[in-house]
Amino acid sequence: MDNGSPRVVGSDDIPALPYFDARRRRRLWKQVGVVPTFEWLSRIFADLDLSRVTNTDDNVVSKFLADVTEPVRSQVAEKLTQGHAVIHGLPLFLAIKEVVLYGDMAGEAVPTSEDLLAALLSLSAEGNEAAMPSDPAQFEQTIGELTLGRVTQASLLHDDPLELVAGICHATWHRGWSRITSTTSLSDLAAGPSEQWGETMGVELDEFLTLGWLFYNLWKHDGLSRFDPDFFVRHELQGKALDFLIKNCSISLSELRTSLQKQRDNNDSLWTRYQMQQRPFIRLDDGTLIPIRFQFVIQRIFGDHLFLESAYVLGTKSPKSAEHYKDAMRDIFEERVGDVLRRISRMTIPAGPWLSKSPR
Repeated sequence: MDNGSPRVVGSDDIPALPYFDARRRRRLWKQVGVVPTFEWLSRIFADLDLSRVTNTDDNVVSKFLADVTEPVRSQVAEKLTQGHAVIHGLPLFLAIKEVVLYGDMAGEAVPTSEDLLAALLSLSAEGNEAAMPSDPAQFEQTIGELTLGRVTQASLLHDDPLELVAGICHATWHRGWSRITSTTSLSDLAAGPSEQWGETMGVELDEFLTLGWLFYNLWKHDGLSRFDPDFFVRHELQGKALDFLIKNCSISLSELRTSLQKQRDNNDSLWTRYQMQQRPFIRLDDGTLIPIRFQFVIQRIFGDHLFLESAYVLGTKSPKSAEHYKDAMRDIFEERVGDVLRRISRMTIPAGPWLSKSPR
């Protein structure tokens, strides 16, 4: 099935590299340290995410290939010239999971570039295999499984530029309540969406968003891959926003390993990742934060989690106010869609009349 994406290179495409099955990959991960290997994968993932806007992901691969010997380098370079994807988000995501599950928690070694590439290409092949239907004879089940696989993989690969996500965030939260929201719903809410979020979560929304802009600039321009406690002191990042980030957006290495073990034991989908998106930072024992994935951090700070989490927290305090909050935010979401459609309509020939819930 062709969805317009580049073909992902698998282990069969690079004859000079051996195939690393699950057992061989587990042996590899046990020989390397979780933290340094995880940090390396995280940085590659960040470079890949940042390259999407400028369409320079081949540069990320070329940089990686600098430490790969011949004939592997030439075989991979040939695939790049053919437009194929070599280092891809799906195998990177799966590799991060395996490293956390099986890596040496106290180790300091990292795999060679060739071993890591062999593991990634093998995971690409296995990911394609896992996306195939379990029983092709059952048509409806086949369609359902293929659809689920496509949707979950596409959403995992979807890269939202910070400028887009931050713009949507601003247009959603830095505005007044909608005119179509009833006075009953607004009776026990704050003056506006951002103020309500702040009252519910105990931290000003703008202070939290500022952390997202800072992380983005340091990832993009300074190439950082971790934030140690001294970093926060040097940049005078103390207070409620940082406390909120650490408490609600990070997870310890041991907690994540336990969670992934449960997913494996329950035979969950390879693409299960909600907890990793909700808590996109690994928190080390000394307080250092390492992002699981750059894009997860951006989505967590500026994306849908703002509403989902605040609605849940408000519901634990006042179920009635939470329902009012949900109603008011739904009206804003509808208005946001209307704003986009109106902008589109101004640039195109009108196709027909508009239907609006606006009282005007």
